[in-house]
This record gives sequence, structure tokens and C-alpha cells, in this order.
Amino acid sequence: MADFQRFSDQGQVDQAVALQGKAVEARAETTRRVELQVRNAWSDLRTARAVIDAQAKNIDRAVQALKLAQIRYSQGAGTQIDVLNSQTSLTEARGSYVVALRNYSVAYASLLRATGRDLEVPVR
Repeated sequence: MADFQRFSDQGQVDQAVALQGKAVEARAETTRRVELQVRNAWSDLRTARAVIDAQAKNIDRAVQALKLAQIRYSQGAGTQIDVLNSQTSLTEARGSYVVALRNYSVAYASLLRATGRDLEVPVR
């Protein structure tokens, strides 16, 4: 009877060791996935920030182009169509900037989620 008990005990030990090995592997895989999510979220955030900067420059250029079109129009060297096209370009640049801000906010929320931080926004 002692031999059966010893085999039973050894079987339980082997099973426990196998379960521990699976748990260690699962934890390592989870750690790898979380690290990847954080790296990707951080990269997305940096990219979104660069896009915001680029869109801000596009707005500046569009404002300058509109001013130039208005000056040319007032001096008779340009047309009203030139002014309207410049206004349209400025409006589009501003719209792209808003989209870039939204994408930055999404990237920031993804980074917070990936790092386990609170996503709750205080209500004012």
C-alpha cells in the first residue's frame, strides 16, 4: 500500500510541477504581449504628436497663403477664386488638425490602457 501512496504522491508532484511550468509560460507570454502593447501604444502616441505638429505647420502655411491671396486680390493681381481656394485650404487644414488631435487622444488612451492607468476623465 505504501508503494501505491508513493506513486500517487509522485504523480501529484509531477502534475503540480507541470502546472507550475504552464503558469510560468503563460505569465511570460502575457508579459511579452503587454510589453508589445506598450511599445506600440508609445509609438502611436509619438507618431500622433508628429502629425499634430505637421498639421499645425499646414495651418500656418494656409493662413499665409490666404493672406497673400487677399493682398493679391485687393491689388487686382488675383481673383476671388484664388481667395476662395485659399479659404478652402485653410478650412481643410484646420479639419486635419482636429482629426490629428482626436488621433492623439486615442493613442494616449491606448497608452494609458496598455500601462494599466485610469482612463476616467473628470467631469467638469
